[in-house]
Amino acid sequence: MATRGVICEGIERKKGNLKEGSLNETYKHIQVLDCTGITLGHMSADVRRVIKQVIIEMGNIYPDTVYKLMFVNAPFIFRAVWAMVSPFVDKATLKKVQILGSGSG
Repeated sequence: MATRGVICEGIERKKGNLKEGSLNETYKHIQVLDCTGITLGHMSADVRRVIKQVIIEMGNIYPDTVYKLMFVNAPFIFRAVWAMVSPFVDKATLKKVQILGSGSG
């Protein structure tokens, strides 16, 4: 989450330094998160609450800055939970998220 904050701060500075009509107005990024080692033990109610709060706040402060969000080495439980939650996620957000288990190609 700290890395995402640093990236978003840099994007905001870049956007602030651009002149209208300039050729370099790219402000989206690709975030790759390695889920190696994540277990159910990491998903306590307190951890989920903090993650949810950070995601909401980052979305409010830096709206629509992610081009693609990739979770690599995602354990089965992570992919299973995503399968249950994804029908309730906005279609534009679904297009941005890719979840890959270990050995996914």
